[in-house]
Amino acid sequence: IAKLAEAAELTTLGRQCLGLDGRRIRKAAVAALAHSKDLAVNPEKLSLHEVKESIRMAQAEAKEAA
Repeated sequence: IAKLAEAAELTTLGRQCLGLDGRRIRKAAVAALAHSKDLAVNPEKLSLHEVKESIRMAQAEAKEAA
Protein backbone atom coordinates (compact mmCIF):
# COMPACT_ATOMS: atom_id res chain seq x y z
CA ILE A 1 0.00 0.00 0.00
CA ALA A 2 2.89 2.36 0.71
CA LYS A 3 3.92 2.26 -2.96
CA LEU A 4 0.47 3.58 -3.92
CA ALA A 5 1.07 6.66 -1.76
CA GLU A 6 4.10 7.45 -3.91
CA ALA A 7 2.39 6.79 -7.25
CA ALA A 8 2.44 9.58 -9.80
CA GLU A 9 -1.30 9.10 -10.39
CA LEU A 10 -2.20 9.89 -6.78
CA THR A 11 -3.06 13.49 -7.69
CA THR A 12 -5.37 12.24 -10.43
CA LEU A 13 -7.10 9.94 -7.96
CA GLY A 14 -7.57 12.87 -5.61
CA ARG A 15 -9.17 14.90 -8.39
CA GLN A 16 -11.52 12.03 -9.13
CA CYS A 17 -12.71 12.24 -5.51
CA LEU A 18 -13.87 15.85 -5.91
CA GLY A 19 -17.51 16.11 -4.94
CA LEU A 20 -17.40 13.04 -2.69
CA ASP A 21 -17.73 13.45 1.05
CA GLY A 22 -15.21 11.89 3.43
CA ARG A 23 -17.47 8.95 4.20
CA ARG A 24 -17.77 7.98 0.53
CA ILE A 25 -14.01 8.30 0.02
CA ARG A 26 -13.28 6.08 3.03
CA LYS A 27 -15.89 3.62 1.80
CA ALA A 28 -14.24 3.56 -1.64
CA ALA A 29 -10.86 2.78 -0.09
CA VAL A 30 -12.29 -0.12 1.90
CA ALA A 31 -14.26 -1.34 -1.13
CA ALA A 32 -11.05 -1.46 -3.15
CA LEU A 33 -9.55 -3.81 -0.58
CA ALA A 34 -12.73 -5.86 -0.34
CA HIS A 35 -12.90 -6.25 -4.13
CA SER A 36 -11.59 -9.79 -3.84
CA LYS A 37 -10.70 -12.22 -1.11
CA ASP A 38 -7.08 -12.17 -2.27
CA LEU A 39 -6.85 -8.39 -1.81
CA ALA A 40 -8.54 -8.56 1.58
CA VAL A 41 -5.97 -11.11 2.75
CA ASN A 42 -3.01 -9.50 0.94
CA PRO A 43 -3.60 -5.72 0.84
CA GLU A 44 -0.07 -5.19 -0.51
CA LYS A 45 -1.42 -6.44 -3.86
CA LEU A 46 -3.77 -3.46 -4.14
CA SER A 47 -3.22 -1.63 -7.41
CA LEU A 48 -4.28 1.72 -8.76
CA HIS A 49 -6.76 -0.08 -11.00
CA GLU A 50 -8.82 -1.30 -8.02
CA VAL A 51 -8.69 2.12 -6.36
CA LYS A 52 -9.77 3.89 -9.57
CA GLU A 53 -12.66 1.48 -10.03
CA SER A 54 -13.84 1.99 -6.44
CA ILE A 55 -13.74 5.77 -6.84
CA ARG A 56 -15.67 5.49 -10.11
CA MET A 57 -18.32 3.40 -8.37
CA ALA A 58 -18.49 5.87 -5.46
CA GLN A 59 -19.03 8.73 -7.93
CA ALA A 60 -21.86 6.77 -9.60
CA GLU A 61 -23.50 6.06 -6.21
CA ALA A 62 -23.25 9.74 -5.26
CA LYS A 63 -24.95 10.77 -8.52
CA GLU A 64 -27.75 8.28 -7.93
CA ALA A 65 -28.27 9.55 -4.39
CA ALA A 66 -28.47 13.19 -5.52
